[in-house]
Amino acid sequence: MIAIVAAEAEPLIVPVASARAEIREAGRPSLHITLNREGQRLFGDFTTRNVGRNIEVRFNGRVLTRIRLRTPILGNELRIGEALSFEEAKALAAELSLGDQKLEVEALMQAPMLFHVGKAIAWSAWHLVTLDG
Repeated sequence: MIAIVAAEAEPLIVPVASARAEIREAGRPSLHITLNREGQRLFGDFTTRNVGRNIEVRFNGRVLTRIRLRTPILGNELRIGEALSFEEAKALAAELSLGDQKLEVEALMQAPMLFHVGKAIAWSAWHLVTLDG
């Protein structure tokens, strides 16, 4: 099964207080982002409204992570480690710490696309469409 991923609304802009690169257990690098008070409030409200959904976190157009929210994230700290080298994490941390930096956060909607014997069946929350192929 292949999922078609689309954004549902305008991204939320979340202010950042600071960031740093760190090495976690087993030597894996991660990016540790601290949100300011407004960012914490905005992100907490956003994650509370979107529990059970997939979200995407971006900085300057670069996707930092895509996760499925299982619970609200109410604290002011985020750790991102997927597919980052330590050098990438350090560079991002330096840029995020320059002052007045912001993350973009967006809830994604998923509509699975299923392929069956020469036909594609596309499903969304609104309708089911069979595509002849």
